[in-house]
Amino acid sequence: MAAGLARRLSPTALFAWLAAPFESLHRRSKGEDRLYATLPGETRAELGRLLEPAVARLEAQRQETVAAVDSVAIRAMPAALLAGGALTLVSGQGLALALAVGAGLALAAFWLVQLRPAANYVRAARASFGSEVAAYLSDFEYYARTAPDLRRIGRWKLFPRVLDPLMDDYMTGSRDGRQVALYRLGITYREAGGRAGSARRLTAVCVEAETGPGCTGAVVLLPRWANAALRAGPAGTHGLLPVAACDGALEPEYEVFAESPSECGLLLNPAMCDRIRALAGRQAALHPDRIPVLVFLPGYLAALFPLRDGVALFTPPPFWRPLDPQATLAQLAADLATKHAILMETLELGPNGLPGPDEPERP
Repeated sequence: MAAGLARRLSPTALFAWLAAPFESLHRRSKGEDRLYATLPGETRAELGRLLEPAVARLEAQRQETVAAVDSVAIRAMPAALLAGGALTLVSGQGLALALAVGAGLALAAFWLVQLRPAANYVRAARASFGSEVAAYLSDFEYYARTAPDLRRIGRWKLFPRVLDPLMDDYMTGSRDGRQVALYRLGITYREAGGRAGSARRLTAVCVEAETGPGCTGAVVLLPRWANAALRAGPAGTHGLLPVAACDGALEPEYEVFAESPSECGLLLNPAMCDRIRALAGRQAALHPDRIPVLVFLPGYLAALFPLRDGVALFTPPPFWRPLDPQATLAQLAADLATKHAILMETLELGPNGLPGPDEPERP
């Protein structure tokens, strides 16, 4: 009976109607998404054909989620409305306030009811589209969410104190003969001994790639946009030493820190510094704060490309909003183009420490 009533009187439809003005204001305040990269027309059309079944599955799951939420909310919302209104009236308040309190509690009840189904819907959407996009990127493996490797993040010697790391849309595979991983990383950090209110958060697309031997220990290249808490990490927390790499050629874009400054030249030779400056210049042309953090370890490179407001990565729309297949496909295409461009930008730095064609192998 409740399910039939929910179909006729949909709490989700009511919530969507109430939320629409606020969503519109949020979109206007955020501005248009800036496309980091776009796919060629033929590639975009091919991806669209590939993803059409996934879009259809997502719409079916969205409708199932609406039905599941409505079947519970159709009982919970009136109960919250009546309870809140009655308690307000009993306390001697007026009818208008009683209705306002009841309506607020009814909306709160809907929000609580939808939390788990909405999370399951988003997780399913990420898994469905993520696996398709990963397969398109040379048959990469995909994991919607994976447990952060805190030991590996610690070896970066980058963050002062890591509080809340999160890895989403984790893809791994081989590209150009090098093992790589690409994922969305979110990390909350603060200085050691800093107060709770001083915590900051970095959200980035992270690329990890196999490289050559490089030099001993970590080398961290920290962009000039880094805040004080992040700047405190390499030297203040981890004891790395500042280095004037390439005779200071990187200083306009980066502060450089190294565990073994005397060996830095093995990694940051003039050719590598030129490639790093070219990468930083291309990112700065998009946004001054888009220059990536670079961490080199022997045989390994991690590049963190900050995600600023308005960058078009795929985020599943809320389940109460009907799915627009064309808009969804367009956002997925932009997501793939962005991730592919970031991956190739990172790989263009080359395998650090490997000799060029005219250079002898080091013993």
